[in-house]
Amino acid sequence: MSFLTLFSSVLLGAVQGVTEFLPVSSSGHLAIAEHLLNVSGASSVPPFFDVLLHLGTLFAVFAAYWEDIRDMILEFFYGVSDLVHRTTPSRVPPARRMILLIIVGTLPLFAVLPIKDTIETLGDNMYFVAFALLVTGCLLFASDHVRRGRKTERSASMLDALLVGVGQAVATCPGISRSGTTITAGCFVGFDRK
Repeated sequence: MSFLTLFSSVLLGAVQGVTEFLPVSSSGHLAIAEHLLNVSGASSVPPFFDVLLHLGTLFAVFAAYWEDIRDMILEFFYGVSDLVHRTTPSRVPPARRMILLIIVGTLPLFAVLPIKDTIETLGDNMYFVAFALLVTGCLLFASDHVRRGRKTERSASMLDALLVGVGQAVATCPGISRSGTTITAGCFVGFDRK
């Protein structure tokens, strides 16, 4: 295995940047790129570099969705203030409801923590990654053939959010797209595609 060169670092960053916002599994494509560059394996790619790849994605998400994120941050503090003062708004603001849905949708990810190391090693198995990418393709194909839903963040139930979260937990496997699985799970529980 070779060390991480400037060329391979730039190439891995480009793969992350191009695939992160598509429902095609950036982790699966990174695993393939690392394999082709002969830097595959958790020991070859420094954890700090892996964090930097995802930090770039986080900055892009904040830039693209800043208004929504700002509203949710403000509503979080308003919600805490309401709890402290034991007040309740007559109508729950949409951003506050979205925070609750996100929390519920994140809970299934805690079930993955005990097997995190096993899941991370799957990225070294190119057969598994290839199979997982095929599964992602099948999920996306299936999501196109589901009856169009009408649920939004305003009408979604906590069970809907939990089921989408289960999809995200399954998608921690390299090659299974988190965004693709989230979209598919959302379509299956009746969310509006947008």
